[in-house]
Amino acid sequence: STTTTTTTTTSTTTTTTTATTTTTTTTTTTTTTTTIAPVVAESANNDWVHGEADFSCTDVCAAVGGSCDANAMKNVNTIAELRFVVNQFANPPCNTFKMSSRITKQNLPASTTENMCKVSTRRIATCDAHKQGTGRYCCCGDYCPIKTSQLSTTTTTTTT
Repeated sequence: STTTTTTTTTSTTTTTTTATTTTTTTTTTTTTTTTIAPVVAESANNDWVHGEADFSCTDVCAAVGGSCDANAMKNVNTIAELRFVVNQFANPPCNTFKMSSRITKQNLPASTTENMCKVSTRRIATCDAHKQGTGRYCCCGDYCPIKTSQLSTTTTTTTT
């Protein structure tokens, strides 16, 4: 999200001498641009990224140097899978969870500004979808687990 503020100041000076009038006009324009980063948080253990509200997963993944995997996001279609993804982050923003079966919900899984996390049962997530006030959960790489059995584990065997 980008906010641009432009301020224009104009001053005019008129000097009159015998038979000559000189007018000088000076215009100064100052432009300030503020850009909000598209990423709220990255998971420490996998490629899930929680995007800032109003951004697409294409934008979010580009900001972390990854590429969006829409198929992985389409696989998140139950409350249990959404809870698993949300819990990959240090401060999950969800107080409530909601299922949606509406055909237009291509921006899910996501969280809202009201601390509600939503998931679609229709498997229609896209990388380019975005919605005002909604922060998407984006798969930005090859490793985006949606349940405990998909987590990578390291086993260390010590022989004495």
